[in-house]
Amino acid sequence: MTHPSSSLRNQPPARVLALLVFAVGIAGAGCGSASKAKGDGGGDSDAGGAGTTLPACPGVDPTPAGQACRTSADCPQFGSCGPTPQQAVCGACIPPLSQCSGDGGCSADQVCVPATDYCHCNFAGGPGMTCTFRCTATSCGTFQTCDTTSGLCKPKTCGPDFACGNGCVCAPTRTGADVYGCAIASCGADGYKCPAGFACTPAADADANGCAPVSCVGGGFQCPSNTDCKASSTSPHHCERRACTSDKTCDCGACIQGSCQDRLYVCSPPPPA
Repeated sequence: MTHPSSSLRNQPPARVLALLVFAVGIAGAGCGSASKAKGDGGGDSDAGGAGTTLPACPGVDPTPAGQACRTSADCPQFGSCGPTPQQAVCGACIPPLSQCSGDGGCSADQVCVPATDYCHCNFAGGPGMTCTFRCTATSCGTFQTCDTTSGLCKPKTCGPDFACGNGCVCAPTRTGADVYGCAIASCGADGYKCPAGFACTPAADADANGCAPVSCVGGGFQCPSNTDCKASSTSPHHCERRACTSDKTCDCGACIQGSCQDRLYVCSPPPPA
């Protein structure tokens, strides 16, 4: 077993309508052309006509045709265009539940716990409380165990039968250890092996494991597609993302909003009111 990595209710009518329009637009776009996404959004496109493969670098999955964009103007009404999809959120929050204030407010086979609905308002008094059934030997998650005394699922502690994830070490007493007892492994003290392109060297840009990116200056690291080696760059490895005005300037992918990207951006639903 391995340690884990990690409503439309109360929406104003106009915003609800916008969400519906967005959903219909995404669903319908896959049946026609992706002409908007393939248009000039900061540069001309070499993607071809409707039905052709959208631009993407080798080894990168193309953005789904019905969601591809270069700017927010390519998205359904009020949608936004970005490198990664954004999850729709609640909008106006829902007043928290107040079913109980202690286990005495619940039935004998239940316990009183904080409500977990992320749409609930977190007022000054904290989250609402709700009754839930006491845990059993089989009701808890993969990385949890049932505490029969409290009736709650508790995190398992790392050990021989529960290994920490990559980049972590089992050290329950170490400062910064998580609820499972797993702490960030140090390349110096714990023998963590830095990935390719990184070295166990003290540096301001070292990651949590103590691994610093190897610079492209001098040939120690080869910059990936759509980036150029510049000693003055503050980007990892000194590999600066290439500026562009056209897809033709890029090694692959597409020119989006003035820089070369490995694939087209993706439309996300409108933010809550």
